[in-house]
Amino acid sequence: MARTISLVVLGDVAIDEFRLTAGALAPALANVPYQVIFAVNGATIDPEFFSQLPFVATSVASAVRIPLGALLNGAVAQAQGDVITFLPAGMQPEPYWTAGVFELLERRDVGAVAPRIVDPTGTRVVATGIVGVDGRLVLKDVGAGRDQFGPLRPAGVFCTFLHGLSIRRTVFDQIGGFDAQFETSLYDLDWTLRAHTQNLAVAYRPDVTMRYGGTIAFGPGAHAGADVVRFRDRWQSAFGPAIALEHLAGLPA
Repeated sequence: MARTISLVVLGDVAIDEFRLTAGALAPALANVPYQVIFAVNGATIDPEFFSQLPFVATSVASAVRIPLGALLNGAVAQAQGDVITFLPAGMQPEPYWTAGVFELLERRDVGAVAPRIVDPTGTRVVATGIVGVDGRLVLKDVGAGRDQFGPLRPAGVFCTFLHGLSIRRTVFDQIGGFDAQFETSLYDLDWTLRAHTQNLAVAYRPDVTMRYGGTIAFGPGAHAGADVVRFRDRWQSAFGPAIALEHLAGLPA
């Protein structure tokens, strides 16, 4: 099935990072119909920036900071593609990455696909996602310099961060979009867990690579306290003792 893709590029005022991502998009999307939406939180983009792009793009911007889930839901409302890919400003997809993503999204039991994220040199895995281990949901940094998932296992990632995540539009709507009550973080992990509860896999595709020089937050203190409480209240009750909140270790119970 032929697919079209809407790319939502998320950032604030780091225009150089927007340019870095924009420069990688056209060659990485050869022969694939695509749309680009810049989602900007706490700032606006100078119209001159758009005039310098090698493609037509639109933006969803809020001059004051709002919950990121709400901002991204607004961007998705403008999306025309049947696949939506979320890219933080500064992330660079490598050529031909869409083939592997589209292949997995043809499966009815796969709702989203997460890429392998490496540093700008391509030599170190930055992060991939959150793994299910022996029936437990283990939230931890899986980017300790190597690919810890092994061969492709579409059901091997229960939840993941937004970086590079591709979602079928029908699935995004079915799950209900991002929960805008998360202020700054964990809305992405929450969404992928909600997909999992509807028997939709969040697949990991290690042969789909994206380069990223930014930081993916892990560990104690990385997330807003209210977001942590909301995430824990929702998912610890659902998973009971099977959920291991290692990712949130050290935060108040």
